[in-house]
Amino acid sequence: QAFAIRAGTPVNAAAVASELGLVARTLRRWLDLLNVSYQLLQLPAYTARKSARLRKRPKYYWNDSALALHLSGNPEPDGVHLETIVYTDLRAWAALDKRRPAIMYWRDEENREVDFVIERDGKLLAVEVKATTRPTYDAWKHLRYFVSEYKKTGIGGLLLHGGNETFQAAEGVIAVPWWRVL
Repeated sequence: QAFAIRAGTPVNAAAVASELGLVARTLRRWLDLLNVSYQLLQLPAYTARKSARLRKRPKYYWNDSALALHLSGNPEPDGVHLETIVYTDLRAWAALDKRRPAIMYWRDEENREVDFVIERDGKLLAVEVKATTRPTYDAWKHLRYFVSEYKKTGIGGLLLHGGNETFQAAEGVIAVPWWRVL
């Protein structure tokens, strides 16, 4: 339940263990069990330096968005549940791609964040997921920043949203209903 509440956010497992009154080693064993049984999925952090990726905290998603919704106690699905659906579909796509793209998330020191960064053959595609039917500038401002920051290796940004319209949100960023892509 503690990880369902924190789904889609970088998590310090030792801090969660302390909060729950558990020994960190016990919580890590439980997390390992959830990971090997594909109930809980880790999403590593993206940095340009691959060695630095190992030090960043992963995000956790549940493989089953309905189970995550139930465990979190939320009465209605929200954005993280749509992110979960997108992430599980991205994982399925990546598993079928012979070039084995890496799927990560990005967050900088200013707390700008992009939900997913897909790295394949040295190129980056940034993906932001918003459940709203009418995304505004705030929905894609971090995506726009990422695209401008990684011009040399980036191929653009994709804003997946809950609406019906496809439009260019910014230079290098296209907004598309999530259901048209997945």
